[in-house]
Amino acid sequence: MVVHWEKLNPKDEVEVIQKHWISDLDQYVLRHCYLPIIGPTSYALYEKLLGIIEPGTAKSLVYHHRDFIEQLVLSKEEYIKARRRLEAIGLLASYLDSDRMKSYYFLLAPLAPDKFFKDTMMSTLLMDRLGEVDYKRVKERFSYTPDFDTEHLTNETASFQDVYHLPSQIYSLTTEDDSSLIGENNQRLDATLETPRFDWEFFFDLMSKVYFDDKVITSDVKKMVKTLHIMYGYDEIEISRLLQMSYYSRTNQISLEKLQENAIRQAQESDRVSIQNNMENQPISQETSSAQQSDLSEMEKQIANQARQYSPIDFIRSIKKQFQMRVTNDEAKLIHTLVEETSLTPPVINLLIHTYLVQMNNSSLNTKWIETTANDWSKAKINTPEEAIRYVKNRKQRQKAKKEKRQQAKPWTNKKRYVEKKPDWFDQTDSQNTSNQENKQTEDETDFSLDDMENYKKLLERGDE
Repeated sequence: MVVHWEKLNPKDEVEVIQKHWISDLDQYVLRHCYLPIIGPTSYALYEKLLGIIEPGTAKSLVYHHRDFIEQLVLSKEEYIKARRRLEAIGLLASYLDSDRMKSYYFLLAPLAPDKFFKDTMMSTLLMDRLGEVDYKRVKERFSYTPDFDTEHLTNETASFQDVYHLPSQIYSLTTEDDSSLIGENNQRLDATLETPRFDWEFFFDLMSKVYFDDKVITSDVKKMVKTLHIMYGYDEIEISRLLQMSYYSRTNQISLEKLQENAIRQAQESDRVSIQNNMENQPISQETSSAQQSDLSEMEKQIANQARQYSPIDFIRSIKKQFQMRVTNDEAKLIHTLVEETSLTPPVINLLIHTYLVQMNNSSLNTKWIETTANDWSKAKINTPEEAIRYVKNRKQRQKAKKEKRQQAKPWTNKKRYVEKKPDWFDQTDSQNTSNQENKQTEDETDFSLDDMENYKKLLERGDE
């Protein structure tokens, strides 16, 4: 995994190329439909890139990354995150000339309104951000149905032949330069949704038991199912119930709009958090070889395997549920940020949550500590739960070694000090206490706090019941 912003040199050149003609309608779509999804920083970057296009050339002059960073008052990390959001949503394509270390940004047009609201991923993202009421208001902005009846009126519109006369000489058409003419944007979202953990065979078996016609599960319904499974973690049983709630027997159809509304409303009521699959995170294997875990204890192996079986939001919910606590909005937003904006994989994020809540015995996540540690783990290129466990263990050992070294280096440790003579019985008691403390210290410093992991394992098991 790579911490992308660390590779960026602000002095490197960048040139912007406008691949699509971006109309006033496109900018209107961008402002009302994309802004709630990509956020104000990415929106400002898009507008900045569009604003530097030279008239009549469809490209900009040569700039440097630092120009955008300084003018938008961003850090290098914020700049890269804003750019990557534009890339992931289909508004920007980035290319790099490695020999010249020059970047090329291809500015892309947003989806047309009809394509945007028909796209299950985009429409669900927007409804998740705005809520059902505001989503419908935005959708109405792009809806136009003239209701004026002209049947009782007489059509007096002039025809072309009534007004214009063709010239006597007809010129032949040439198409040699037509390729440069502005046409309709055929922009589409190329993001593909992968649902490796959704059991379609089991899902269709469930649907057959409620007497659903196979034709009801159309390709559009399947796309919506994928979206809801990925964003909210709905399983096969939950999806089947949502479909039944959105089914109209009179038309033998499932209302996609109703399905979307029911899913988002149920997610909000059950405190289920929307977590998008982070396209920049590399997928991890669900199975680990014995070689990966050869140096781990049995308990550590179980913790690593548990981290792979839960999404981050379900992971923290299963822990807090045992203490009669709920995931707060701040914690949900923090986890969303970790998944969306860091290079950490979900299992590693789960280990991060475990470290703070279970091993360190805290009741809620601390944003500053979590973000600092996430950056530290990203720099260390931690990609698996096993690597996270080793990293924590090695860090503890290094801290312990540094502490011992500092104590040995204290100037007064070698000085002779006056020691008051003590009775024999005191020495015996003191020796026993010292031995007990050393034994306790050795137990307390066991790598990765195995006692805490045993408690955590019990919490997860109770959470599954």
